[in-house]
Amino acid sequence: MAYDASRHGIWFCTMDGVFFFDIASKTSDKVKMDLVKGNHQPSRFHCIYLTNDGRLVVGGYGLCIIDIHDFEPETACKTEFYSTLNPDSGDDLERFSSITQSKDGVLFVGSNNSGFYEIRPDGYCKNWPLSNALAENNITARISKILSDEDGNIWAGTVTGIYLANM
Repeated sequence: MAYDASRHGIWFCTMDGVFFFDIASKTSDKVKMDLVKGNHQPSRFHCIYLTNDGRLVVGGYGLCIIDIHDFEPETACKTEFYSTLNPDSGDDLERFSSITQSKDGVLFVGSNNSGFYEIRPDGYCKNWPLSNALAENNITARISKILSDEDGNIWAGTVTGIYLANM
């Protein structure tokens, strides 16, 4: 879930979609998506993040970046959908498990099979597979939670331990 102070509401995702809960009216609306990039219908969401610049990044089977600047329940939001961020992985539909953002606007997205991704504001995307460092410490690359601390460090929680990314 992600609290949106400007709208006094909560963005949340389920297996069936992305929703906005208006705290004042106690109503929720499903976000309609207008795919401007990608060819899959997004679904089966697991994580959601409200970025510093007011976009929603939603992960599950694939990753969506949703422009909610002009969100209205009846209007479709422009949505970019990425089935994978690593075309070399062999996954047609990658599962994303956690999202965070650093103070300087860089997104970090954890995945189930490929470690995590760094997505810079200019669109540059880099995969941090973690395989070598994690194998030495008996930690799997399946990330369940990722966060950026006040010093800009990236921490990845996996099913077998915690990892500090040395970037």
